[in-house]
Amino acid sequence: MAETKRRAPGEPPEVRSPQTDAEWDASEALMLREFYPNVDIEQRLAAARQRRAAASPAHRPDWASRAAFKDGVLVGRYNLQLRHLRHGPARILTGCVGGVVTAEEVRGQGYGRALMRDATALAQRERWPLLLLAGIANFYGKHGYRVCCTNAEHSVDLAKVRWPEHPTHTVRDAARADAADLLRLYQGTYHEVLGSFDREVEAQRYRLGLSDEQRLLKVACTADGRVEGYLYRSGDAWAYEAHEMAASSEGATLALLAAHRDLVPEATHLKWQLPLGSRELAWLQAHADLYSGWHSPRQAGWQARLGDVGAWCEAMLPVWAERWGERAPRKLVLSIGEAEYGLQLGPGRAVLVAPAGPRARWAPEALVQAMWGYQPVARFLDRPDLLTAEPGAAEMLAILFPVQHPFIPHSDDF
Repeated sequence: MAETKRRAPGEPPEVRSPQTDAEWDASEALMLREFYPNVDIEQRLAAARQRRAAASPAHRPDWASRAAFKDGVLVGRYNLQLRHLRHGPARILTGCVGGVVTAEEVRGQGYGRALMRDATALAQRERWPLLLLAGIANFYGKHGYRVCCTNAEHSVDLAKVRWPEHPTHTVRDAARADAADLLRLYQGTYHEVLGSFDREVEAQRYRLGLSDEQRLLKVACTADGRVEGYLYRSGDAWAYEAHEMAASSEGATLALLAAHRDLVPEATHLKWQLPLGSRELAWLQAHADLYSGWHSPRQAGWQARLGDVGAWCEAMLPVWAERWGERAPRKLVLSIGEAEYGLQLGPGRAVLVAPAGPRARWAPEALVQAMWGYQPVARFLDRPDLLTAEPGAAEMLAILFPVQHPFIPHSDDF
């Protein structure tokens, strides 16, 4: 029998990837007990084994799951996927952290903190510019994460919808054969919105192989069978909500709205999440009374932090070049934590150079929110602990970090 490794007093917890089938099962079971207490765990474990054997498109064994151990026993874990976040002309390599949990009997003993430090260390070692997660309040903020995105929600008053006399589309459940059409629709609606990710058709097909995905996903089709829209609805008690939809026509949008109405006959309102400025939202506005807004928990929900700061600056260069446009050349110094990066801006150009020019001193936690356009630069300038700017720097920052309305689609959840 192998000797069990015990943690010495003051020694940080052991964090590594699961190495055996038993450790993989223990990691998955810990996550399921915490987040899905009513599911058949043995059935889910069997499905997880099949996924590992099939190696899903986002799966990389040495990063797919990380775990914390106490005296050789797995007591904490998190998932990690690498994706490319779409940010205008840039593709920002992002470590997507999910399923963070520790066993109840070790909470408060530093194992959750060790998992978060592990994710940060991986990002810095591998030069990932960004880390992203969806999490609870009052934990991740201690590890440098800040709220970065709140999806817009739109409540539809069904009594005031102007329904078409002659519907042009039918609605059915999605199937794996729809993968290419769903990807086309996703790209048409979300690719220009900060918060979407590059996605291959294989990943779309993989998701459609999951039973829950097919059960909750509807598609709208023309008379000749062309798929022109899809809708992700919530299940059970939240059936009146749809977390994502995309359509290439007004008829498909209204057909999905009617299908959603018929699935929840007791509902007086339906709630859809859609990006501001989307064509689908405009089509809804033409036929229905909407009440739009955001649920914005102060320290919970989608949260991000910088990974490797130098890699992040490099990744942002195409964004800054596009935003600077045809303005005259200027220099700016970004002081981020203890590091400094010189930025040379010019017509359609942004490059890193030796530091020179007015300085903007950023707290990394504020800079990640500015990157997402979640808060205006002026708000940070009111807080010297978050941002200070030498003369001339503030006007440049306002150009490089405008306010935006990011939106992370439901199907990009992890």
